[in-house]
Amino acid sequence: MPTIGVDCQVVLDGVGYFVEPHAYAMKRARLRKSTVVKGGGERYVDLGPGKREWHMTVLCLNQLTDYSGQTLPVTGKALRDALRASYEKVPAGGVVTLAYTDLDGASYQVHFDDFVEQVRDPRTQLTSPSYHCAIVLVEA
Repeated sequence: MPTIGVDCQVVLDGVGYFVEPHAYAMKRARLRKSTVVKGGGERYVDLGPGKREWHMTVLCLNQLTDYSGQTLPVTGKALRDALRASYEKVPAGGVVTLAYTDLDGASYQVHFDDFVEQVRDPRTQLTSPSYHCAIVLVEA
């Protein structure tokens, strides 16, 4: 079982991942409603904070190390495949929710909203496949 602060930074669907530096953002927009009233004025209602939305780039690289400096026994391709499998789960009844544990250890149920694979150097893919995967998660 992956442990945040020991061998990963976030956990999605039971798999631990490291996030690329400067590539993590959690957004929680406020829900607002504006209506025009009889006299022509505007009435504004604040409905409070909406659902959380996480945007991050996950490192699916070979020879990642944990916080003690030990090399993790997982390849970049295996991490990418696990991430892709979570994204490609077919909805039963129209909804797939995944367990997500954030940087601070808080747990959420999320929907996997977007997945983009980035290969930084295509020449290395033949010998050492590694990926940077940009993902978007939305609170269920």
